[in-house]
Amino acid sequence: MLSLGVARLAGAAPANDDFADRFLLADANLTAQSVLDGATREPDEPRPSTDFGASIWWEWTAPFSGGVAVESLAPIVTALAVFTGDTLSSLSLLASNPGYPGPTRVSFRAQTGERYQILVAATGAPGGTVTLRINPGPLNDDFAGRQAATLNVASLGTLHGATREPSEPIHTSQGAWA
Repeated sequence: MLSLGVARLAGAAPANDDFADRFLLADANLTAQSVLDGATREPDEPRPSTDFGASIWWEWTAPFSGGVAVESLAPIVTALAVFTGDTLSSLSLLASNPGYPGPTRVSFRAQTGERYQILVAATGAPGGTVTLRINPGPLNDDFAGRQAATLNVASLGTLHGATREPSEPIHTSQGAWA
């Protein structure tokens, strides 16, 4: 697992405050940190929810194809959004969460080599350190990867990062197969 931290001068904007200065990430399991103190919102920045202000940016290049979970943890409520595109004007929203107290999570299907733009934004006054986590979804996320199960046997796992396959019956927004 890769873990990245960022230092900055007090009162200065975070280094990844602007989209053009987003931090570049590429590992399958990683944790990165930045701060929201001093962050701003760019004039042409997309608004994944109606109530957000200051933001910071990352770009993640997917090293695999499949389900992926992105999570932001902060001492304040944050919105989280994932986009495709290489400029602010060309961004297309892929997944978003307007933010609630506690961790903010989104899941989506990644393609190897594709670059994803990740926005974490304060929904109130910006402040504190944001921890960003990116992890692959569960191994049994797709029907082809389902796990054998029998009655009276519990199978432990998680739905964190599970996604819906294009041909999967509509039963929920995410699932794993047994």
